[in-house]
Amino acid sequence: MIRAINADFVPVWVDIRRQPYPDMPALRTIAETLALDAEGYVGDLVSYHFHVRSYLVSPDLQTLYNPEQGEAGLPEVGSRAYLAMLQDARERARADP
Repeated sequence: MIRAINADFVPVWVDIRRQPYPDMPALRTIAETLALDAEGYVGDLVSYHFHVRSYLVSPDLQTLYNPEQGEAGLPEVGSRAYLAMLQDARERARADP
């Protein structure tokens, strides 16, 4: 799995407990479901402790290639399902004009 990530993606870690939620068009719909304060930091305890997600976003930050990750949290996904999600997102990215 690490090989697949390193071969096809640029991983970026964002800890929304210590950094504002990324302000990018691809993640705006997801950000609307979180309780963020005025500066973009997560405010509610559930999101603070349990919002662990992997989002695959286009280089221009406009397109989210794995919207299902907004629904399925990383702790709930096994390694096979996670690898399948990466592969699906990679295919969506390749098909994106």
